[in-house]
Amino acid sequence: MAAATLSSFSHPFQRTVKYLQLQAQGVLCAIELKRVERIVSLMALNPVPSAPDYLVGVFDYHGFIVPVIDLSLRIGQTSAVTYDINSSVVLCETMSEDTLVGLIVTDVGDVIELKNSELQLLSEFSDKQSPLYACYKQASPICFLLDSDILLDSSLSDVEAMLPKEIRQIIEK
Repeated sequence: MAAATLSSFSHPFQRTVKYLQLQAQGVLCAIELKRVERIVSLMALNPVPSAPDYLVGVFDYHGFIVPVIDLSLRIGQTSAVTYDINSSVVLCETMSEDTLVGLIVTDVGDVIELKNSELQLLSEFSDKQSPLYACYKQASPICFLLDSDILLDSSLSDVEAMLPKEIRQIIEK
């Protein structure tokens, strides 16, 4: 058996991760592909009283109540968006993998593979509540990488805290 050498190990900054590119009102973003369950067309939304502005409603997806977040509002875009049946919703798994969260996006792009060494401005997005964690410079425009843990799990926690007890119990089942 050959002895392992330092060069035979993958450097942590060379790890490759797959991302799905998304457009949110002209802002190019990307989310880790492993968190994406599927992409569906927008369904009828039920409003959630007293919810944050980025939570545009919930819908029933095969018996599961799915909270739907407007990605453009969640990342700080302020102009109002109109949705129609052509709007795409990216269904993403939360860390617990038993809950889905929908992201309304303007457009769904390609799958890209990035090495950690290609990411820039990591420290600039170190705020624990920022849904962004880095940038990637491709030809143009710059792509903002989404922190899926904060984007999905923190947003879901914010939403669940505001829901009436009866609805929280349905979601937790």
